[in-house]
Amino acid sequence: MKTNAISQQPAQQQKTKNKGIIRASLAKTAVAIPLSIACPQILKGMQKVSTLNESDTFQLSKASQKALETTGLKDKGVQIHKLIDFEPKTAKTAEEMFENFENLTNYSESEQGALKAAVKAIKSSKIFKFAEKQLQKLYPNREILKEEMEQGAEIGAKIGILSQVKTGKNAFYLPEAISIITPTSKFQTSVFHEMGHALNDNGGIILKSLQKIRPLAKFAPAIIFAISILNKRKTTDEKLENNTTKNKIQNGFDFIKKNAGKLTALSMLPMVLEEGIATLRGDKIARELVKSGDLTKDLLKKVRLTNLGGFSTYALALIAAVAGVKTAIRVKDTIQEQYENKLSQNRFEDRINTKLEAHQG
Repeated sequence: MKTNAISQQPAQQQKTKNKGIIRASLAKTAVAIPLSIACPQILKGMQKVSTLNESDTFQLSKASQKALETTGLKDKGVQIHKLIDFEPKTAKTAEEMFENFENLTNYSESEQGALKAAVKAIKSSKIFKFAEKQLQKLYPNREILKEEMEQGAEIGAKIGILSQVKTGKNAFYLPEAISIITPTSKFQTSVFHEMGHALNDNGGIILKSLQKIRPLAKFAPAIIFAISILNKRKTTDEKLENNTTKNKIQNGFDFIKKNAGKLTALSMLPMVLEEGIATLRGDKIARELVKSGDLTKDLLKKVRLTNLGGFSTYALALIAAVAGVKTAIRVKDTIQEQYENKLSQNRFEDRINTKLEAHQG
């Protein structure tokens, strides 16, 4: 009797392959499509709402300076800087965005402050300090090293944080430079939200901790997803006995996969919470300014709409990340289970064929 290909090797030598990784990854990407469509629309709405006329711009600038004083942020050294923004289509390169970058005298006092604050923030970063240590091995002349690194920081400021401000896509509070940077037209109304971040940065240990662990939201979900999607064991598989180091490690991977949705949400929660608290504190600042007559109710409405749009993008990102990883795991496990069932069936047929051959022999 003719046997199939699988029967040509003993069952115990057949290895179970890891199936469905690519299709599961595509499923995760598909889940994120609504977010990729919604966020640009939310951004456009925020840009429209936060674009003010000259009178409202003057009032908001004056009110925000008063808020720095009443909140005590001015005493902490917090400053507000503005960069002239424009439509992205009008600039072809990063150099065109900052054509006078090398000559700061061509910039207004606020713009000079924004540029210097961004450079200071980059130079304070751990990545910059790590690069500096590595370059010290290559540059025996410390003066040359210092010059190279400072130039690198300026280039980083050009193409990084400030490019988003220059194109009117965002505003920032930079803790390292204790500075708030906003565009001159769009996103002006987010200034109180950024003050909320500044208050969090200068607040108690809990709020400071929320800011410190925000970076978890950038890399933890990716790590959780990678561990889950590369684990060929299914979420329905029974726990292995902890009698070997290998089993203990595998059980750890299984735990991450079974709780991937919760762990992803947990890793992103500090970011969303900190954003929410900053929004609430910023709203309180704006309400107090309305009471004192320094801000109109119409501007307060625009501030709230801007902040609501911003917070919704973070909340949607969390929802999309959780839904994406859970969907990917379901797809992965379904494909893996179908493969294993088929493999098990083939092995069963292989044993039957082997017995028949032995009997006929």
